[in-house]
Amino acid sequence: MKKIVMYTRPGCPFCANAKALLEREKIPYEEIDYPSLKGEKLAELTKKLEGYRTTPMIFIGEEFIKGFQELNQLQQSGKLKKMIK
Repeated sequence: MKKIVMYTRPGCPFCANAKALLEREKIPYEEIDYPSLKGEKLAELTKKLEGYRTTPMIFIGEEFIKGFQELNQLQQSGKLKKMIK
């Protein structure tokens, strides 16, 4: 199963929705507090995001799928579970 990593901010409603969706579907994920990133880790993530600045920032494996709306679309279309296998 591909690992899901989600970068979030405290108080972000879209982050809360993304976490709730994954929990409802019983899909494990790793949550990383975006504001706590510093130095090399932040620079590495910024390069992967290619200018994307809103949270959540969701990766499935190495693929950046963007945020909650994209995650929700994948789930509704039935593609999310296929993607993580």
